[in-house]
Amino acid sequence: MLDKIKTFFNNMSVKEKMMWIILSISTTVMLITVFAFSFNGVINIKKQLRDEIAITATIISNRANTAIFYQNNTDVKEILS
Repeated sequence: MLDKIKTFFNNMSVKEKMMWIILSISTTVMLITVFAFSFNGVINIKKQLRDEIAITATIISNRANTAIFYQNNTDVKEILS
């Protein structure tokens, strides 16, 4: 198999070899860029989800604290259920 590849490249002109090298480098850079953007997107989605959960927890906590402060048992049961 390796011999076939060597023969394939040995039979190519310099122009074709340069084209293959440039094409290989461009493809590699493109794949690395796509991976980097995808990884960055996943990190941002996780951070956004964490922030939204923290905000929701804060809102629920504030509602529960207010209901407890005013001794409104019905609202406390509703919030905690």
